[in-house]
Amino acid sequence: MSIRAIVLTRNEADYIVPCLDSLRPLTNDIIVIDSRSTDGTAALARDRGAKVIERDWAGFAATRNWALESAADVDWVLFLDADERLPPALAAEIAEQTAARSDVDGYWIPRRNVICGRIMRGSGWWPDYQLRVMRPNRCRYSDVDQVHEWPYCYGVSLALNTPLVHLNYRSWHEFAAKQFDYARLAARGGQPSPTRSLLTAPARLFWHRFVANQGFRDGFAGLTANTILSASEAYRVWLARGNGS
Repeated sequence: MSIRAIVLTRNEADYIVPCLDSLRPLTNDIIVIDSRSTDGTAALARDRGAKVIERDWAGFAATRNWALESAADVDWVLFLDADERLPPALAAEIAEQTAARSDVDGYWIPRRNVICGRIMRGSGWWPDYQLRVMRPNRCRYSDVDQVHEWPYCYGVSLALNTPLVHLNYRSWHEFAAKQFDYARLAARGGQPSPTRSLLTAPARLFWHRFVANQGFRDGFAGLTANTILSASEAYRVWLARGNGS
């Protein structure tokens, strides 16, 4: 089975080299789709043997769908982010499963999230399954959501056992900045439902993640992360109600 790895980048010079190196046990067919990086990401990727396609940013879902449509010459596509790593055991499992099954269109991979140096156990950050291995002509990404785009397969999709590693954020400042960026993008998707308010929306999110999904297991890190997430949710609702741009 031929497998192509695709990495979307923009200013990922700190992450791209070890990301590409982690893919080598699985495939040498690696494409980096770079959105006009200014920090040398594209040059580093080329030096590591990846094919680099420089392309204006069109959004996560649209870019991934374009990559799938351009991969008609391979059997499988693996999407990996620059801040993710593919452990050798996961590479072996992907190779084995894609070669063994002809009735499967995609594979979900559990993701181990590392935030500010801590492996997160609660709040939905584990096992955090991601559909990342897919037949290019049998899977697509929904273009409804501006962030956290969701993929789907036309046929059967199964879960793998070995986790990939996600080096999420190096500081709480970086974490907060990203969540508020996500909030601005999500607010463009439409008005919140009438039951949502600046109080109930963040409160529900905090309860769901910190209590129901046991974010408290991560101690101070869980409390800090979910407090920031709740604040960004309040900001999203505020923007969606027409209070900002």
